[in-house]
Amino acid sequence: MQVRFRTAQLRICYEQHRQGERAWGVEVARRFVGRINLLYAVETVADLYKMKALRFHELKGGRQGEFTLKLDRRMRLIVTFPTPGLVQVEEVSKHYGD
Repeated sequence: MQVRFRTAQLRICYEQHRQGERAWGVEVARRFVGRINLLYAVETVADLYKMKALRFHELKGGRQGEFTLKLDRRMRLIVTFPTPGLVQVEEVSKHYGD
């Protein structure tokens, strides 16, 4: 898939690992880069559902149309799919806002 970042800061955190570490910590930054690499590698959204460890699923309520991938116990990666073959990285956020 093609990957697009909603903000320049998200792209920088992917391209310059140290920026991600400052923003989210070492483990989350490492997994963020890994998840982005995975998004580049998959061919379809269905491929993400097959990887149970990602806990990939669509969000509900006001966030319908957004999907999440687990980064660690508390952090998640939010993505959207504006067109087939394109994934947009929206944000890294704390799960449940805690």
